[in-house]
Amino acid sequence: MRCLLSAVPALPTLSTWRRPWRRRGRSLGLDRELSLLLARETVAGAGLMLAEPGADPAALRKAVTSPNGTTERAIATFDEQGIPAIIAAGARAAANRAAEITRQLG
Repeated sequence: MRCLLSAVPALPTLSTWRRPWRRRGRSLGLDRELSLLLARETVAGAGLMLAEPGADPAALRKAVTSPNGTTERAIATFDEQGIPAIIAAGARAAANRAAEITRQLG
């Protein structure tokens, strides 16, 4: 259980995405409130879909990704820019730090 708890602090890093989404929305002409609303509702909606019994993240991704559409292009760009590796590195760093803190506290 202690190993699992060490990984938990890495999970809230999703909130880090809110700021770039809001800023990008503003640079595309959306006002601050609408940009924040879209970021918040996107994350909340995905969370609700994944919370459904039997939900499969891969199936959800496929369901919301039109061939040659905007989501497919965004995901491809994220992959090209190394976003999955960055997220994994952040999760590892948080888990490692949590383990260090656990050792320090005894």
